[in-house]
Amino acid sequence: MKKLFSPHLLFSLGILIIAGALLAGQIYFLTSITDSMTVTQKAMSEKRAEIAKAAALKNATQALGTSEEVISSHLLQKENIVPFLTSFETAGNPVGATGHVVSVSEEKSATHPKVSVSILINGSFDAVMRTVGILENSPYDSELTGLTLDSGGPIVKGVQQWSGAAVFSVGLERQATTTAKKP
Repeated sequence: MKKLFSPHLLFSLGILIIAGALLAGQIYFLTSITDSMTVTQKAMSEKRAEIAKAAALKNATQALGTSEEVISSHLLQKENIVPFLTSFETAGNPVGATGHVVSVSEEKSATHPKVSVSILINGSFDAVMRTVGILENSPYDSELTGLTLDSGGPIVKGVQQWSGAAVFSVGLERQATTTAKKP
């Protein structure tokens, strides 16, 4: 009788089965590592995107802070109102006019707080109008809301004296609130 399977064939078949099992194990191991790496790369990409977004927000916040400082520099602070009023009164001195602040009152505004400043300006017509222009174009957020001119003053050195009553609306800086806003 002949042997159907020789020992060499059985040995080779055993090695082939063991090699196939090892190859299948390696493929499974590499596939699981590749899947893990894919998940890790996705998480890293998301973190990089978050970091880039945070950097963009930081830059935007810094730019906004600079813009707020510029805007704030054109608004009157309540603690600086006395020097502001003094500068309002003396603004016309270089052009030959005198000024006197008549009244100051806070305006009620839903959008932005303002203060109303009434000033009486005396001098030649040219000096009064130049003073109004100086005040209107001051570095503050100011608006001329009313102007009345009267030429009933005396004649000084051959020049008719005028009186101008001007009312300006000047933007105030918002004061920080200490109460928390309700959502």
